[in-house]
Amino acid sequence: MPAWWGCADLSHLRSRSVLILIAQMADRGASGAQCSICNHFQGKWPIESHKSLEGPWKGTRHHKADFTWDNLRQSADSCYCCDILLEGTHGCFRRQGIQESEIEHGSLLFLYPYALDEVEEASSMKSLLFTMKNGRKFEIEMFASDDDACPIPDSWDYILVSPRMAPRSDSKQALATIKKWMTECIETHGDSHDSPAFCESPCSSKLPTRVVDVGSDNDSIKLVEPREEQGHYICLSHCWGKEQIITTTKSTIEKRRCGIP
Repeated sequence: MPAWWGCADLSHLRSRSVLILIAQMADRGASGAQCSICNHFQGKWPIESHKSLEGPWKGTRHHKADFTWDNLRQSADSCYCCDILLEGTHGCFRRQGIQESEIEHGSLLFLYPYALDEVEEASSMKSLLFTMKNGRKFEIEMFASDDDACPIPDSWDYILVSPRMAPRSDSKQALATIKKWMTECIETHGDSHDSPAFCESPCSSKLPTRVVDVGSDNDSIKLVEPREEQGHYICLSHCWGKEQIITTTKSTIEKRRCGIP
């Protein structure tokens, strides 16, 4: 059975959760009647049957469906793709402390390339949007992780692929990934062999108003406020999850300058 990971911030009216689907099954294909909810992860018609933008197939291959949570549970009994969706969304809700009884209804929008010559440019986003009884919106984006151990079934239509990530950001696996990304940025992000890489600067640049000094090894971590100082720095984007672990405010900024626990 596939595994899912997700995270979301419920401090806003509309929340987003990114889920990674691990396809741990052989190509089972889509047998029997098409599912009205997920359409077995397929477009409205096979892309191979329509290579022209004209003719009787004119339109989109996108699949959209509205459903209740009970609809999805019932469909999962006979549709293995809906079973994947059910397990993934349920796991994400459980992680965020959302009860099934809070869900009013859901909608699904799976985008597919329209023609073979549009595969590279067209969007293949797969998203689910749940409306809660209190009015909150909870959005999920779905990606597949494809590797030799768990290939994506051939019967599935175009699904965006994301690399499998480490479960913790402080793990050796995560740190190795960060170092790899930094190396790729410095060595490969350039226009050509004759121009310098975008992420590599021959000299230090002006530091932002506030940066976090991570020190080295066992050194303390603290907030610093450079004044026209030059240096090298990295920008990171991080999802806090359901609760913000630590924040910097007017009342805490002095403590942050001394050290960040």
